[in-house]
Amino acid sequence: MLSHTLHNAVAVPHNNPMILMDDQAREALHSLEHAIVSRGYDQKNHHTPTRHSPDEAFVLMPHKRGMPLRSLEKSIDAVGARSTVVILPLFLQLDPMVFWTHRAHHIPHAAAAPNQPQVIVEMIRQLKPQLVIATPETARRSETALADANLKTSFAWHLICHPNHLDSLPLERDRYTDAHFIPGCSGAYQCAHLAHEESQHFHLSDAYRWSEINGTLCATSIDDTDPAQLQAFPVCNGHLEAHACPCGATTSFVYNHTV
Repeated sequence: MLSHTLHNAVAVPHNNPMILMDDQAREALHSLEHAIVSRGYDQKNHHTPTRHSPDEAFVLMPHKRGMPLRSLEKSIDAVGARSTVVILPLFLQLDPMVFWTHRAHHIPHAAAAPNQPQVIVEMIRQLKPQLVIATPETARRSETALADANLKTSFAWHLICHPNHLDSLPLERDRYTDAHFIPGCSGAYQCAHLAHEESQHFHLSDAYRWSEINGTLCATSIDDTDPAQLQAFPVCNGHLEAHACPCGATTSFVYNHTV
């Protein structure tokens, strides 16, 4: 039974981030993967793995080709980015989405492999980006490389990660955290205001209709042309709580650790 509909934000404990892969979420993901494989693959779509780690069995999740990442658009607009550097693992297959986002905003970007610290440093040195797109792990490595190179530069992080890995990073820089429950499926986003507060709140993606079903936050696809439709896909356990953010969002979802 649907008890609430969410549109704006989600909150998680600071030192115990969302744990999505309980039995309910694992079963839902397996069902989604089975449906994807049963339909087969269409070359007109872009595909990302359904898991964040190559150590896990995965299938390829279809996404509409040419669709930008809305969460990344928010960060680009927030910092007024004129250029960016991208440091994402190739496995995630997010580079095409990042490219389409930059093309829509008419700004240049350069991509570097996470295991090439000298290349990362040189790209940041030359492009002087206002935003660097990474995972928490590649961001930490890059900060070390910048420190070793004694390169002092100002930019904000846009961090893409699974909601299980919402690790806190030092707040010397602004940080926008983008939680993808499946790579390419951004569910929750933390603006810089909330990051500075070390807040537990995250804004929910407007790409989905969010419902609370028996205490579980679930995502349902809004666009019926999406090649992989999500129907009440379980994301995390919790309840609604009002929370006003300087960026304008007012609704929150409070996560309850029950796993």
